[in-house]
Amino acid sequence: MTVTDDIKARLDIVQFISQYVPLKKAGRNYTAPCPFHQERTPSFVVFPDTQGWHCFGACSEGGDIFNFVMKKEGLDFVGALRFLAEKAGVELQERTSEQIQQDEQHEKLRGLLNEAATWFQKLLRAGPASQHARDYVQRRGINDDTLEMFRIGYAPAGWDGAVDHLRLIGYSPEEIVEAGVAVTGDSGRTYDRFRNRLVIPIFDERGRIIGFGARALAAEDNPKYLNSPQTPLLTRVRRSSGCIWRGEPFARARWPSSSRATWTPSRRTRRASAMSLPRWAPPSRAPSSSSSANTRGGWCWRSILTWRAQRLPCAASTWCARRPRQHNRFSIRRP
Repeated sequence: MTVTDDIKARLDIVQFISQYVPLKKAGRNYTAPCPFHQERTPSFVVFPDTQGWHCFGACSEGGDIFNFVMKKEGLDFVGALRFLAEKAGVELQERTSEQIQQDEQHEKLRGLLNEAATWFQKLLRAGPASQHARDYVQRRGINDDTLEMFRIGYAPAGWDGAVDHLRLIGYSPEEIVEAGVAVTGDSGRTYDRFRNRLVIPIFDERGRIIGFGARALAAEDNPKYLNSPQTPLLTRVRRSSGCIWRGEPFARARWPSSSRATWTPSRRTRRASAMSLPRWAPPSRAPSSSSSANTRGGWCWRSILTWRAQRLPCAASTWCARRPRQHNRFSIRRP
C-alpha cells in the first residue's frame, strides 16, 4: 500500500469535508453548497463509495481528498500530502523526486479519468443525441440505480467531444492520450478513442477509475468491445484482472462448491479460482491466460450486460455471479 492509499484508508472523505462545509445525505451520497463558489442550489456532491467529490455547478471540478485539500488550502500535491499525513497520523518517508513526480502524474491521470466518467454519465442521462443509448440500456433491463452504481455513461459519436471537454478544464492533449481517453492520428490530430459507445469504467482495488470498457451501439462499428490501452494506471496485470465494481456491496467472491464460478465459453469449461479475483470482484467471467489482450480487460465489464448478481445465503457480505436462466439481463438483488 502506498502512502496516499494509507492516508485515504485512514481519512473518510465525508467526515473530512464536513469540517469545511455542512453535508446533507442524499441517497448513497452527500450534497452541500459548493465551498469553491457562491450558489443557491447545492451542486457539490461527495461520493463515499469512491471517496471522491464533484461540483456539478460552475466549478465543474472534482477529485479525491487530495484534490480537495489542494484546491481549498491552496497547496501543491506535496503540501497536500504532508497536510493529510499529519491529519491521518501517517509518517512520511523521504521519497526521490522521481517518485514524487510519478505520484503526481498518477493523481492527475486519475482526476482526468474521473472527469471523463462524469461527463459520459451526464451525456447518457439527457439529450437527444444519446436517446438510442438510453433505449439500449432499457432493453437490456439496466435501471437507473445500476447506471449510477457502475457509473455507466455514453461517449458521443463526434470525433473530439471528450478531448474538447477535458481540454476546457485544463488537461493537455498529451495527458488525455496518456490516460487512454484519446488517440493521436498519423496527422498529429488528437481525437476521441470512444465514439458512439456505451462506456463502463474499470476500477482498481481502491475504487479509482483506471480505464474504460466500451460497447459499440451501431452494428457497423468495430470492434464491438473496445478497452482502454495499457497506461501508467492500467497495466497489463490489471488488464487481466480489472473489474468494474469497487467496494461495497461486493466483497471477496466465495463461490459455492457446487458451482464454483464455472462457465463454458467456446464450448470449453474453465474454472475461476476465488484467489485470482480481487476482494471487490463483481459478477464477472474471469479471464483465461490464452485470451487476447483486448479480451482480458473486457471479460469483467461486459458481464454487467449478461450476468446477474445474487446474494449468497451463507454470509452477510458475500455475493456471487450467476447467469440468468431465461433473460440475459443484469440485476442487483439487495438484502
